[in-house]
Parts: sequence; structure tokens; C-alpha cells
Amino acid sequence: MIFRNQGFQFVDGTYYEKKTSQQGEPFRFEILVDKRNSYGQIINNLIATQGRVTIKTNYALDFKIGGYVVFKNGRKFLISDIVKMEQEVNPQTLYWFKENPNTDLVLSLVEVENVEEKI
Repeated sequence: MIFRNQGFQFVDGTYYEKKTSQQGEPFRFEILVDKRNSYGQIINNLIATQGRVTIKTNYALDFKIGGYVVFKNGRKFLISDIVKMEQEVNPQTLYWFKENPNTDLVLSLVEVENVEEKI
């Protein structure tokens, strides 16, 4: 039997609930959509670019919108959206675990400049 690589590339990162958090929680994730630029209007005539990344993880951390994710390479992101994706599971598993263990979280991230170097 030959095992084939599914093409998944997992990355290490750290989750911080707030910018001032001293302790982060490590987790692993898969990058679904790497950096893409979107443009948002801040003031009537000022347009800023935002580096956006979409990642997927099955770590059961208490991710919150407004929390921060720091990649292992030092890139820092703000969580702007969270989508819960539950996989089908048999009823016996739900009976024993009380919740679906096959749940993935898809996080939409916006790259931030960290001039204060808090995280």
C-alpha cells in the first residue's frame, strides 16, 4: 500500500485573545487562501490595502473575532470572521462526546502592522 500526500501543509501559529495578552495558545492550521489584497475605504478619499488570509484548523481554542493570530514566521493577523464547519458524525459518537469532534474552524484574517510590538 502506498500512502499519498494529500497536499495538506500545516503551519504553526499562536492565538492571542487581545493585543495586550502576555500568554498565547499554540495551534496548527492549514492555509486555505494565502495572502490576497483587498481595498477598504477608511476616510472619503483614503484607501488602504489589507492583506487577507483564510486558514482552517480543528483546534478547540476559544477563537474570538478581534483576537490575534501570529504565524511562526512573525506575520500578525486580526481575526475578522469565524465559520464553523461540522462534518457528519454517527449518533454513537455524539452520545459519548456530547459534541461533534469533527468540527473545523475557518478563520478569515486581516494582516496588521504591529508598531507597538505587544504581541
